[in-house]
Amino acid sequence: MKILLFLFATLLANLVGGRVINDNLIVSSMTCDKFFWANALRDVKAAAEGAREHYNKRETVGPNPENQYPHVFANYERLPLAPGCAGTLFEYPLTNVLPYRNLSKPDRFRVAVNLLPVGSADV
Repeated sequence: MKILLFLFATLLANLVGGRVINDNLIVSSMTCDKFFWANALRDVKAAAEGAREHYNKRETVGPNPENQYPHVFANYERLPLAPGCAGTLFEYPLTNVLPYRNLSKPDRFRVAVNLLPVGSADV
């Protein structure tokens, strides 16, 4: 079985305020597994905000019980994390149109976000 390729970006998202901080970790465009992301900053922020939105509502989206998002990112591939990134990361599909919301099977690209509660220190 082919291991899924994760487009990995670590972000810190405020749970209630809904803002993404440390977006300086995201590049404006990139190529990942021969797929060109022309608006990477916009798309990664949208995915992070989608993860935060569903997390706050205590709801998940996905095609079946085994593939619900957001869920805890296990980092089985041992991808390098951004310096200072600690705590539980949540995985959410990355799309190039809007945040993932439907029940179709998402493509293999993901973001991993650290969802901070209100009042937490920005890292």
